[in-house]
Amino acid sequence: MIRKAMIAALALLAGCAGEAPKDAARHDGYALRLEVTPAEGGNLQRVTLPPAALVSLMRADAGDVRIFDSGGAVISLARQPVDAVEEFSANKVAVYPIEGPAAAPGASAISLRIDSDADIAISARRAEAQAVSGPAALLFDTRRLTDPLAAIQLDAELPPGRPVEVTLEASADLKSWDALGSKVLFRGEAGQELLGSARIALGGPVLKDRYLRASWPAAPGVLIRGGTIFTARTAPPAAVAIAADGAVLAADHDLRFALPAGYPPRAIRVTGPESIGVVPVRVYGREAPERPWVALAAGTLRDGKPAQIDLTGAGFAEYKLEADQRSAGFGAVPKIELLYDPVVLIAAFNGKPPYNLAIGNAAAPSAFFAPGDLLGDLPIWATLPKAKIGNPPANPVVKLAPTGNDGPFTPRKLAHVCSPSRTTITPSGSSASTRLSAISFVSRSWIWSRRANMSTRRGILLSPITRPLGM
Repeated sequence: MIRKAMIAALALLAGCAGEAPKDAARHDGYALRLEVTPAEGGNLQRVTLPPAALVSLMRADAGDVRIFDSGGAVISLARQPVDAVEEFSANKVAVYPIEGPAAAPGASAISLRIDSDADIAISARRAEAQAVSGPAALLFDTRRLTDPLAAIQLDAELPPGRPVEVTLEASADLKSWDALGSKVLFRGEAGQELLGSARIALGGPVLKDRYLRASWPAAPGVLIRGGTIFTARTAPPAAVAIAADGAVLAADHDLRFALPAGYPPRAIRVTGPESIGVVPVRVYGREAPERPWVALAAGTLRDGKPAQIDLTGAGFAEYKLEADQRSAGFGAVPKIELLYDPVVLIAAFNGKPPYNLAIGNAAAPSAFFAPGDLLGDLPIWATLPKAKIGNPPANPVVKLAPTGNDGPFTPRKLAHVCSPSRTTITPSGSSASTRLSAISFVSRSWIWSRRANMSTRRGILLSPITRPLGM
């Protein structure tokens, strides 16, 4: 009997090992493929993955996503940090022309008269010794702006064919100045718009209680009247809620489910029936059936009102919702929604259209660049065109699975490990790497023990020794 069990287990292992991973270099090697169309306005654009794509991801870091052009070439991608979602505000502040030597880039003191309520009364005194065609600098009163400065849009007129470098500096005392950045403005021919734009990225400095100076070399025909200052405030990203189905009541007070392999949710939203009363709930997670449960968070269900419970981003394979024993318990399986952080990509559409968005390949390594590698001098919150994803599946549902019984592996559980199903989740884990590790655990344990003592094979098969892959 033991020999038959050993043979069956080894056969399962062989079957798993013989399953070739899908080619990550081809768009047809992914679980979901969608057409993506760049918008007008430049090659560098943002792509927000729809809910169906989030469900199809098979890597916890969302790295198994690619965009292929018509020739099968992969275009460069970066993932925008979750906390880099910005709200922008356009600000008009008082602007004062500065004339004379103090206007020059890098110049020091500016003589100003400031009245009792700290408002600027007059601009800098003109230096009579230096003739200029007009103001060569502007002073922006930014002392009351408390949010980080994202950019300034200058109102500028330039003569054709003459590049003008605008330098931006900040100061609290109008004597010592800190450089913020610069940009060369240029108009090709008469009647043409500026090449590029008169928008200068500032990178997020906070100028509360400080002034902003824009300066440029004085020259005939150069006129900069003022500008609009854009501030940015970080906004918490809106979570993507996706319905989940398949949780099982192990008992009146014990609800369990296993997550599919892939991108982990950041929170769970549980809604009980209206008659449930008040039910405190504690959430636990574990990596595999033989591992202990770990307490993660707690919440309270109240008469049909949803309770949102953070999962701390741990990404466990299995979860348990345990109702307080003082309550009547769940009674029935509550409505469950999983909340995911949005995945926003920065894509360089420099290939040949049409483009194909491919998601879901456990064998695909992450190919993300750092955002700065693609953005260059642009800040992370720079406004980019948004590419459109064509006809994604609507209303996706995350297919949950029952958790395994507490205890060691068995040949039956091992069979579940080898299952290639995307939606049928096994007690062993939630990712391809977990599956491979589990297989490696069993294989290494059996070989090691066989060498030590042939009589221990039965115990090894029923209670495999877990060791990190590679040991």
